Amino acid sequence: MPGSLARLAVFLLLIVGVLTPAHAAKRVVLVIGNGSYEHATPLRNPENDAKAIAAKLAELGFDVVTGVDLTHRGFAETISQFRRKLDGADV
Repeated sequence: MPGSLARLAVFLLLIVGVLTPAHAAKRVVLVIGNGSYEHATPLRNPENDAKAIAAKLAELGFDVVTGVDLTHRGFAETISQFRRKLDGADV
């Protein structure tokens, strides 16, 4: 399953790269990698996946906002940071 998720993520990155207009000057993306949950078995790879996806999107010219294993408050703060960066974004 983790390999399938990674392949899906790479596929989505390729689609984003192909479908994103070349003239899009400001591109912003939010990447969340939560693997630690209070009432569920921790997931092993979300942090690594989030970091890899964030790095690839940064290479593609996106302004990346990343959050890993966020608390409720941390998630809200990360979303707020992302929303601020959306102002004037093309994609």
